[in-house]
Amino acid sequence: MELSGQQRKNLQQALLDAFPSKSLLEQMLSFELNKNLNVIVEGGSLQNIVFQLITTAESEGWVQDLVRAARKSNPGNSNLKNIAEELLSKATSLGTSSKVQEVNKGDSKIKYEKFNFEHIGSFVTSHSNHQVNLQVICSGEIKYFMRIEDFSNEVENIDDLIQQKVVALVSQFLCNIEPKRFYLNFYSNPNNGLSVESELKERINIFLTQEFRTSKINIILNPFDDELITSFAKLYGQLCNFEIEIFPLFNPRESIILSGQFKVEAIAEEKFYIFQYSSHDIQTIKNFLEDELRSKLITFPHEVLAYTTLEQQSILEKNIQTLARTAIVERFGLEINVRNLFNKQL
Repeated sequence: MELSGQQRKNLQQALLDAFPSKSLLEQMLSFELNKNLNVIVEGGSLQNIVFQLITTAESEGWVQDLVRAARKSNPGNSNLKNIAEELLSKATSLGTSSKVQEVNKGDSKIKYEKFNFEHIGSFVTSHSNHQVNLQVICSGEIKYFMRIEDFSNEVENIDDLIQQKVVALVSQFLCNIEPKRFYLNFYSNPNNGLSVESELKERINIFLTQEFRTSKINIILNPFDDELITSFAKLYGQLCNFEIEIFPLFNPRESIILSGQFKVEAIAEEKFYIFQYSSHDIQTIKNFLEDELRSKLITFPHEVLAYTTLEQQSILEKNIQTLARTAIVERFGLEINVRNLFNKQL
């Protein structure tokens, strides 16, 4: 694509506005186009670097790819939006006057109408040895099918084409996500940030709107069972009884038998990796909890353990709650809640 002098100037200004540092420009080229800025340009001021980048893209025939990549990387920049609309205005518009339409592309045709696909797969996270499972369901309506010539006969089915592009986007997104964030913040983010689900949906929406001019987009993302999810699902909300006999150090002849219940409530965010590599069956947790409480409570005075009033019971419950939660978090990476403490000898 050959630019006019004014178009070249406008594109340079837009790129400088959207990427005000060399590092941001480098990242955009690397992430979106798999190109190395330092190989393309010789250096100098940022203004000169951007000018060299544009002229190289123009001479090598990838100006439109550069514009699309910049828009994808910084979709909120108004200058980029304006120049992109101008430079990409030659993209083919197909209309929606019939249920299914076709456009000739050499010796083949690409069909388009409403699109709908489902993909179920495993994706690598930022920890290359850990994959997560995700179902991606996406549907929408194509009003303007852009850049047909750029796909170079990749596929003839529009569902397959969009699925390939969306799955590649999901893969790129998740490879920068820590497993901890995927599991703990998929549906919500307690720190008032975007959940994994919301951020990924937003990126897919922007991509489909910009690349395919889609509308009425519906995206469903469902993590499905893997070892960690299955393991936690078996534990979550399960109420488990425990019982311990304590021989206080200062009065070992008189034992105290305490019983109660505990329930697994969550994975401890700061100890996720402990949970990831621990054994998780409820019996193992129960046995560990009983041993840990027994070893800690033997130092408590007999009169505290053998409470006789509701106030004393409440104080003992708080102490046991603290001891139990700390022990289980450190050993299993799980948050538990202890309840219904009872002295069986009362």
